[in-house]
Amino acid sequence: MRPRDKRLAFLPFEAPANNFGGDLDEALAHFERAQRLSPSDPALAHLLSGRYEEAADLALKSAAIYPSWDATYWVLGPANAALGRIDAAREAVGRLFLLSPGVTIAQFVKATPFADPGRLAILQQGLLAGVPE
Repeated sequence: MRPRDKRLAFLPFEAPANNFGGDLDEALAHFERAQRLSPSDPALAHLLSGRYEEAADLALKSAAIYPSWDATYWVLGPANAALGRIDAAREAVGRLFLLSPGVTIAQFVKATPFADPGRLAILQQGLLAGVPE
């Protein structure tokens, strides 16, 4: 285990920590365990590892349970964009901006602690695809 991985292993929220800087398969394993113990939403790890259909399905389930939780739409928009569902991506990003007025994609990019810029790019590109022209 590399030093960075050792730090991540001791965090109380290992799955989200792995989303930002660790192993995505490990993140999914932690989310799946958490999901067995208590329902949770591993949609971001699915999105970042290219499992767009799974990400969209989980984000939709999350939206059905917690329709005002903006984090759901940070995933649902990019997942739909990656699947070529531009209208659905626009709807999700529109909902995100309704729930979080004044938030910008640039603020999100600046505030998100991804160690791998490629992961951030997946979100950024997907969010931009969901912004109406």
